[in-house]
Amino acid sequence: MKARGGTTIEDRCRINILALATVALSQGVAFFHAGSDILRSKSLDRDSYNSGDWYNKLDWSCESNNFGVGLAPGSKNSAAWPLHKPRLVSELQPSTNLIKLCREQFLVLLRLRYSSPLFRLPSAEAIQSQLHFHNTGPDQEAGLIVMQLSSADQPGSMHEVYDPQYSQIWVLLNSNPHKVAFEPPAGDVPLQLHPLQQEQSYYSWCKACSNKMLEVSAHAAAVFVQQHESRLQ
Repeated sequence: MKARGGTTIEDRCRINILALATVALSQGVAFFHAGSDILRSKSLDRDSYNSGDWYNKLDWSCESNNFGVGLAPGSKNSAAWPLHKPRLVSELQPSTNLIKLCREQFLVLLRLRYSSPLFRLPSAEAIQSQLHFHNTGPDQEAGLIVMQLSSADQPGSMHEVYDPQYSQIWVLLNSNPHKVAFEPPAGDVPLQLHPLQQEQSYYSWCKACSNKMLEVSAHAAAVFVQQHESRLQ
């Protein structure tokens, strides 16, 4: 509900998927609230612990996300009713197709997380050694997070994790309402969109360009990978 006014329900769905990606592609325990993958709503109830099934419903059929089922109980929400009432409108009710799209992309994010051990580094030392952030400082592209994960050079490293498939993984999280492009510092690195995302039309506007730029569509997360040299031969 904090998206700017006029944001379409389709873009709100993309923003939700981006938020899920921020958790799925980060280090540590990935904690997802029940139903966040199917756009579950409690109709703006700020504390639904005692609100019953009417507000806590989970519709696994994806026919509805339970948005706009009424003003939340007054015991903890009445002060916000004037704010809630005009927002609990049908224009913000996602269609079944959008709910299913969100669920589908959530499953893609889970597969991405488990496609490489680099997304699940086991210690603070490994994270500090193998994870680096780019696009920082006063000249950064606003609204873009860039993470670089690097594999250990060989198996059996004492403090670093080895990925048998990828030597580098770049994660770009674009919160802007427009496409952005980013050039990795090592511009000669042959990167490609992760195969799992290549299979999805949802990511058709995310790509590694011939000029070494990485492009990410609005409100999207893109994962780019570099295979080990032995796999490129």
